[in-house]
Amino acid sequence: MTQTQSKPEKTVLDLHVHSRFSMDSTVTPEKYAENLLALRKSLRIDGLAFCEHRVFNSGLDPRALGEKYGILVLVGVEVESRWGHVLVFSPDQNWLKSLDASRKPHTPELFEQAESHEGIAIPAHPYRGLISLGDRIRQLPNLHAIETINGANLPEENLKARMVAQELGLAEVGGSDAHTLDELGKGLTEFQVRINSIEQMIQELRSRRVKALFPGEARI
Repeated sequence: MTQTQSKPEKTVLDLHVHSRFSMDSTVTPEKYAENLLALRKSLRIDGLAFCEHRVFNSGLDPRALGEKYGILVLVGVEVESRWGHVLVFSPDQNWLKSLDASRKPHTPELFEQAESHEGIAIPAHPYRGLISLGDRIRQLPNLHAIETINGANLPEENLKARMVAQELGLAEVGGSDAHTLDELGKGLTEFQVRINSIEQMIQELRSRRVKALFPGEARI
């Protein structure tokens, strides 16, 4: 008898969410967690990453929130660099806390620092306009991934990002860029393995074993 091998368990995350700690949202992390559970009735989604504007939210306990709701909660930061907005993740929370929001860091330097702190820097909505990096992403060191699906983007902005990612052989990630509850899940990232930590997520992003999804591609 041939033994059937089970398929590897995948993880689907919304990697770009803003809560009330971003100042331009009024939604609490708890409300997002509750809404994520409701979304699971029709959508494959296992967790989310809070990337607040300009500041690392050290006041949020992602493990406690995740355990309370049975989801994966991660925390990064959306840095306003000189060239545009960048999502930054790292296990080194002290470094993330030290990022100076009062000045815009030089973008290539930010990517070098992320690498040295075992993290990853990802251009957010790279072709949206003035707050985005555009083709300057081609000048960046240690570039592993770009956001190719952003729930707040125009279709042509996402398409341009996807074309460039494929041209450069980069990982494609998706995030909703949610500021309200109804925006959660409008962009998603599918990992080919079960993700349990920020370190594992970064490793998978660096390996480029991920896929950006529109919500319609994650329907149950």
